[in-house]
Amino acid sequence: MSELLRRVFSVIIALAVAWGIIAIVDVFAAQIHPLPAGVDPTDLESLKGALEAGAIPMAALILIASGWLLGAYVGGRISFGMGRDDGAVWVFAVIFTLGVYSNLAALPHPGWMWITGLAGCPLFALAAGRQSVQVPRPPVR
Repeated sequence: MSELLRRVFSVIIALAVAWGIIAIVDVFAAQIHPLPAGVDPTDLESLKGALEAGAIPMAALILIASGWLLGAYVGGRISFGMGRDDGAVWVFAVIFTLGVYSNLAALPHPGWMWITGLAGCPLFALAAGRQSVQVPRPPVR
């Protein structure tokens, strides 16, 4: 397999795994902290109203933001591990952060979630890629 194709596949797989992690964490958050009565999770306007009214528990929002960070970290590890290149991690980080941004822009999230999503996600992804790099150790004397 060519280098470019391997990098492309690494980013695609990393994105799929990262979004899967987010989906699992979102389901977990909904199980622990169900939406208030009358809020339809499939209706964007209903969710907007609940977020604007502060009806979504803070713990659920923290779990959702944690899912973003966990997805970014795991995706960064996968994209570097499979792509064997910093470039794959950067591409993953940009695409993933744009996905989080689209979620943030669609619904009225609190300010701290914007900071977590737009600053934390790329940092977690890039840090995961950096941790994958083997740093040579000096010989022991």
